Amino acid sequence: NVPSRMASTLITMRCRRTSASCGTGMTVRSSGWRLARRLPEERTVIPVPLEADVRRQRIVMSVLAILLGTFGAHKFFQGRIGMGILYMVFCGTGIPTIVGLCEGIRYATMPLERFYEKVYRPC
Repeated sequence: NVPSRMASTLITMRCRRTSASCGTGMTVRSSGWRLARRLPEERTVIPVPLEADVRRQRIVMSVLAILLGTFGAHKFFQGRIGMGILYMVFCGTGIPTIVGLCEGIRYATMPLERFYEKVYRPC
């Protein structure tokens, strides 16, 4: 039975195998539910000298994805040549246009720390 009241900082985990690890460093037995404290998320800190470059690259990639996403210009700018070529191969289908528009909006609205962590590539 799942407890009816749980604090917002607790999560419930259930593993199927006996004595299996659920990714939190705790061992959970298959005989029942166990509550574990949610691990604090590590915040990514952008080095001060790179902050202006990260902001510039986020703006440039957003504009490229929205305007020229059909041809994969934002992927070429990012250094992902294979993905850029894939966008060019399928540019006649209209799929890269929709995906590029979505990626451009995603880049523009993404928090700067997440952009630095997931997308940013130094020039």
